[in-house]
Amino acid sequence: MCRLNVYLKEGTHVTVKGYGNPFDHPDHPSDGWINYNQPVAGNMTLIDVIEQRIFSFVVAAPDRVLERYWSQELPGPFRYPFGEDHSWSLERYEEQLHVLKYRGPQFAAALTFNNDNEHLAAMTQSQVQDVMWLCREVQQVADTKLRTYFVNVEENSLINLIDEFYAIVPLKDDFIHRFREIWPQLIKNEFLQIKLFDSDEKPASWDAKIIEHPRDLAIMSHHQIRDNDLVLRVRRPRPESQRGADFEVHVFENRAIANAALNRWNTVSLKFDDQLKECKRKVDAVCMFHPRAKPSAAEAAAEAPQDIRFKMALHRALLRGNGFYDLLVRDQPYDRAPRRLPIVNYLDIDEGFITALLLEVLPEDRTRFYSYMSRRPLGLGCIAAGPGFGKTTVISVAAIGMAATLGKIYAFAPTHVATDTFSERLSRVTKTVTDQYNKRNSTRRRRALIVRGYKFRDEYDAFIGILRNSHSGTTATNWRADSN
Repeated sequence: MCRLNVYLKEGTHVTVKGYGNPFDHPDHPSDGWINYNQPVAGNMTLIDVIEQRIFSFVVAAPDRVLERYWSQELPGPFRYPFGEDHSWSLERYEEQLHVLKYRGPQFAAALTFNNDNEHLAAMTQSQVQDVMWLCREVQQVADTKLRTYFVNVEENSLINLIDEFYAIVPLKDDFIHRFREIWPQLIKNEFLQIKLFDSDEKPASWDAKIIEHPRDLAIMSHHQIRDNDLVLRVRRPRPESQRGADFEVHVFENRAIANAALNRWNTVSLKFDDQLKECKRKVDAVCMFHPRAKPSAAEAAAEAPQDIRFKMALHRALLRGNGFYDLLVRDQPYDRAPRRLPIVNYLDIDEGFITALLLEVLPEDRTRFYSYMSRRPLGLGCIAAGPGFGKTTVISVAAIGMAATLGKIYAFAPTHVATDTFSERLSRVTKTVTDQYNKRNSTRRRRALIVRGYKFRDEYDAFIGILRNSHSGTTATNWRADSN
C-alpha cells in the first residue's frame, strides 16, 4: 500500500457529477451532510472536503504501479469541431458538411455534456445533419419531371367546395432506383405539392395528398393501378392564391383511354417538404439555452432579473445532465451555504379539493402520492409502473391538481391512441373529482375544460366535413369527447 497525493493545478477545480440530485434519507446523518451542509467532522462540511486543493488517497498497490499509470499525460477535454456559433445558417452547415467533411457516425452517443457549447453543438447538429441531406434529395426529386394524368373525384356531397382530382403518376424504374433510399422518408408526410408545367410559363403549384391504398377506391378499378404508380389527391387552389388555379389538367375516364393519349398527359414534379422550416424552429429553440440568450418572455427587460437568470441557469444545467455543482456551490460566495434546488408544490390547493383528488388514487398510494406531488425538485416528476397499475389515472389526477394550482396545463402523449386515452381519462377524472368536492363542500368548483388538439389539417378536414354534412356531428372527427 502507499499514499497518493493529488495537487490541483492553478485554474483547475473539482466538480461533482450528479450533485443536487434529490436525496431523501432523514434517518441517516448523510441527509444533513448532503442536503443541509452540516459538518461531517469538526467544522468541516462535505463541500469543504470537495473544495480542497490537495487530496490524499490510500491505494492498495505498490508505488511503481502508481508511477506507471499516474505519470501518463491525459488527453485534453473532448470538443465537437463545430465552433461556438450554433445559430441557424445554411451556408455554415453546407461548409461543415461538404468542405470540412463532418459526416457520418463520427461521435459516440452522449447523454451528458461538460459545458453549454458542447450541448448546443450536439443538439443543433443532430437536427441539421438529419435534414441537410434530405433537403438536397428533395430538391433533386423536385427537379425531376414526370408524366401524369388526372381523374375526377366522385363526390357524394351536394356542395362541391373545391375542385379536386386524383393524379396518377407512373414512376419509372430509374426514378425508383435513384431515390430508393430517401423515398420512405419522403412519404412519411402524406402532404406535398405538385408543380404543373406548361411550356415555359411559371408552373402552377397545387396541394396534394398521397393515397396510401389507391386500389381500395372504387373509381380506381378503371385505371389498373400498378405497383409503381403514385396516386395523389390534388386540390385546385383558389384564384386569389396566384398558384395557377386556372391550369388545365387532362382528365381521363380509364387507363386505356389515357394510354391512347399519352401526348396529352400533363407534366408535373413532386415538391416534398424539405423540413428546413421545422429544423430551423428546433435549432432556434436549442439556441434559447445559450448562456447569453435572453428570457423567452416577450416582456423581458434588456437585463433579466437575478432570479430569472438563476432559473435559466438551472434549466441549462438540467439539460447538460451532469448535475448542479457549479451553479449551486461554485457560483455562490465563499461564506454562503450552497443553494438548493427549488421545490414546487403541485397541490397548493384547499384541503377539500385535495381530499377529492386523493379518492381517485389507490388507498395504499395516497400518502406517498400527496408527499411526492407536494415536494417536486425543479417541478419534475416521474411515475412508472407496469400495465394495468393505474398510471393513466394517477397522471390524470396529478394533471388536474396541477391545473388547480398553476392554471392551464399542456399535456401530451407519445401516440394518437395514448393521447385519446389520456384526454378521455382527464375528462372522467375532472368530472368525478369535481362532483365529489361539490358534494362535500359549500363552495362549488367547475370541472376543467379538456381540449384534445389535432393538427391544423385534421381540424380543417373536420370543419369541411361538417359544412358538407351538417348532420355528421362528432363523426366529422376521429375523437369523441365526453359529452358531459
